This record gives sequence, structure tokens and C-alpha cells, in this order.
Amino acid sequence: MARKTQKARREPEHYVFAIEEPETTYSFSINQIDRMPGLFWEYPSLTFTGRCVFPERLVGETITARLIGSTERLDDSRHAPGWKPPGIGMLELSKRRGDFYAHVPMHSFWGMSATVTDRKNRFLLLYGPRLYRGQSMCTSMEITNRFDPEEL
Repeated sequence: MARKTQKARREPEHYVFAIEEPETTYSFSINQIDRMPGLFWEYPSLTFTGRCVFPERLVGETITARLIGSTERLDDSRHAPGWKPPGIGMLELSKRRGDFYAHVPMHSFWGMSATVTDRKNRFLLLYGPRLYRGQSMCTSMEITNRFDPEEL
């Protein structure tokens, strides 16, 4: 039997998580990593627990979400011409683990994290291919104060 030469496309899906226990951290130091640009290194992060509220088959599953403020990882000049990012973050949801990890633009990080820690925005909406082997490379993310499944 011949092997498939093309990757099977998975239908896109929405994943919605209620945000619980948000926490921000910040680190700042002299840059000690040769491959990173600049003299200084900063690492702001927003971490929270997310309880799945959509889709129905995943309701009640939990993730630890880690959103990292970034400047260098989002710099187009660091990539080859024509390169396209595969997604904005990785969702991993299996029996062993539940995680979402993404870099977000530094210029919007602090405003976004303030609305989450102040509990003004209570939902993380992710969009990406249906989970395959417990993973989905999400193509978009929204943090919002309301969720209506009829609007997806």
C-alpha cells in the first residue's frame, strides 16, 4: 500500500477556556545568550489555568496557559524571505497534559495581562486545526470578557 504524500488537512475548530487563577511574572537581566539580539533580556509572562467550556467533547478539561511577551520572536527580519509562521501558539490537550504556549507582541502584553489579572476578560478563545494526537497549532487567539457559542 502506498503512503500518503500529502498531509491530511484537519478541519479547523474553536477551543474556549474560562480563565482562572491568572498570575504575571517579570524577569530582567543582562543578555547572556549569544544568539539573542540586544544587551538586555526581559521575560514577562502571564500564566493561568483554563477550564474548557467549548467544544462540548472537551468541556471540563484544563490547561495551563503561558503567554510570553516577546519582541525578537515576532520580528519578521529574523526569518527567511517568504517564511510564514505555522501558528501563534501550541495547544496540547491529552490525558497526560494540558498546555497552551504562545508568544504575544510585547507592546500589547501589559495591557492584555492587566485585563486578565483584573478579571475584566475571562475567556481565552483559540482557533486552529482539530486536535491530532493531542495537539493543535492554533492560528488565532482572543482574550475576551464574554463567550457565546452561537457566535462561533
